[in-house]
Amino acid sequence: MVSLQDCAFLFLVLSVAVAERISRGHPEGGCNPSLCKNGATCKFTGTFYECLCTPPFVGDLCQFWKCLTNDGCFSGGTCVNGRCLCPDGYNGDVCEYKIYRRTWDVAPNEEDMALVGNIGLSWGGADGSNRAGRIASNQNFEIRINDISFLFKGQEFCVRFFYNIPAGTDSELKVYQLRTRIVPNQERLEVGDNFFTKDGEWREARINAHGWDTTDLVIAGRTGPNTPYIAIDQIQVQRSLCKDIQF
Repeated sequence: MVSLQDCAFLFLVLSVAVAERISRGHPEGGCNPSLCKNGATCKFTGTFYECLCTPPFVGDLCQFWKCLTNDGCFSGGTCVNGRCLCPDGYNGDVCEYKIYRRTWDVAPNEEDMALVGNIGLSWGGADGSNRAGRIASNQNFEIRINDISFLFKGQEFCVRFFYNIPAGTDSELKVYQLRTRIVPNQERLEVGDNFFTKDGEWREARINAHGWDTTDLVIAGRTGPNTPYIAIDQIQVQRSLCKDIQF
């Protein structure tokens, strides 16, 4: 007789086997010269290039061997049928990328971002969470990952979060990369205030960004005297285009 545990493992193996590899491009110019390794073909799409790996290599640059045992996976990943099944909080072909998170529920492993300014708590967050970050009237704030370039320099990544901004308010919200090598530091805007819907409802933002040299990632904003609040919840930053991620 087949046990429930055996059925669950078989389902896991089949699920991993048919899963498509996440396609990750790189900024323009990567094919001249090619940065792809181990005999991979460099494919230029007009904006990005991709490395088309030859077996048994995987990874953005085809720099890793396909796993044979768990030792072939980083970050505590499990090798199943030649693919790395990543633990929560990591992604990539061999679980080489950390997923950065910030929520306001109690979760010690989700405090990956620095907070600047007076960001309080409100009950009833987005998408089923218990609490959210809340910025009161007439405040400035920043939520920052310092040196995002150390993680994603020359690569694309997805910034995703929920926000709630009342309608008709004198507020501002934006996402940018701060180029710290330049003096004075220079903002490279990803999305400005017009990107965000202000209607007092929880909304989801998904923003594709590309890593620059020596930069911090910043979600910043302000509430004016006529803005009762801005609420933010469930920030997640990870390697890949937003369209390729199952949130």
